[in-house]
Amino acid sequence: MRNKVNILLIEEGSSIITLRVARCLGITSQYRIHILSLSRKQRPSFRYSRYVSSFCAYEAMDDEQSLKLILQTTRSTHAELIMPLMEKQTKIISGNLQAFNGICILPPLPEYYTLELVINKYDLSKWLLESGFSNTRPVTLRHLTEGESNPDNLTYPLLIKPFWGSSGEGIIRINEASQLRSIVEAGVSPAEILIQPYFAGHDLDLSALVKEGRIIVHTMQRPAVKNRKFKYSKKIEFTEDAGLFEFCEKIFKKLNYSGIAHLDFRHDPEKNTYHLVDFNARYWSTITGSMIAGINFPHLACQVARNVPIEPHLYKRIRFLSSESLFYILFNSFSLNRKSLHFLVNNELYYGLGDPIPMFFNFITLLRAKIEWHFLRGKRNLSR
Repeated sequence: MRNKVNILLIEEGSSIITLRVARCLGITSQYRIHILSLSRKQRPSFRYSRYVSSFCAYEAMDDEQSLKLILQTTRSTHAELIMPLMEKQTKIISGNLQAFNGICILPPLPEYYTLELVINKYDLSKWLLESGFSNTRPVTLRHLTEGESNPDNLTYPLLIKPFWGSSGEGIIRINEASQLRSIVEAGVSPAEILIQPYFAGHDLDLSALVKEGRIIVHTMQRPAVKNRKFKYSKKIEFTEDAGLFEFCEKIFKKLNYSGIAHLDFRHDPEKNTYHLVDFNARYWSTITGSMIAGINFPHLACQVARNVPIEPHLYKRIRFLSSESLFYILFNSFSLNRKSLHFLVNNELYYGLGDPIPMFFNFITLLRAKIEWHFLRGKRNLSR
């Protein structure tokens, strides 16, 4: 039996994504997985995964302390390869590459300043305009409060969103100028709030492993049903769009980007336009679906780090349900659309049966939270 590669995953409270990345690596039987969490605010389920050999958690106070903990844990676990899972940890490592020379190898990672650019929604919007990938000039709430822009001159509907964040957090749809004007007049803090057009069309995402501006492997996905919220859809289907692939190739090449990326677009088929609305320089919640479709992104990132040649990979056009809830899976599988039957086997629960303890832990945690919520609600009702 060949020796397994010691790998250290670095995360900070991203329990769901961490577990799914660990499973993608563990299923190959090629890695001994260690996990370092730079937060002790939660008790993560991934620590109970059969694929995880060791886990440690610290409450890092700043980036300097985080770097020391990463180096310390790399040595103590004898990690040959380290993999940051979220953007904050990626930035720490990208900004201190020399500290890892001779200690371990790294998967493709974006340069520090490139990472800072793409994860800041306002800076990214400016760059897209300046680089010819967009014709929309970004406006911020500060521009309105300081009189540089007028709500009456904007096109509605539009969205307001924080410069930072993911999974649709903090996004609000504004339908008319009076709504936006009331926000300005209410004295809402204008710091780091982007105003963005609401683009017509549908959601279309590209996931990719990129090295020096070249896409090595990719998948594309869209919601399997119309998504009325700004959060990612749990029901997805894998697809292909040559126009989007070409557009993303140009973006990555212009950035000279390296690393994992998940790009959220709005595609208007009538005008055949693509609008990049979010650039996630990290692993994503539906990564299990990508693996079942045929692209194991974490494993392939490790292969690139180890200079193993990557052959062209094709992926299947499957439907996938990102849920561990049996009731939710059954409810969405037996719908009027026969294609939804695919959800019975292409879901987190079915795949996770080979690693059941984290799912049981998540179930108990959710059940306890619901009991506590009902108990507190009952106490409030009695006190009235």
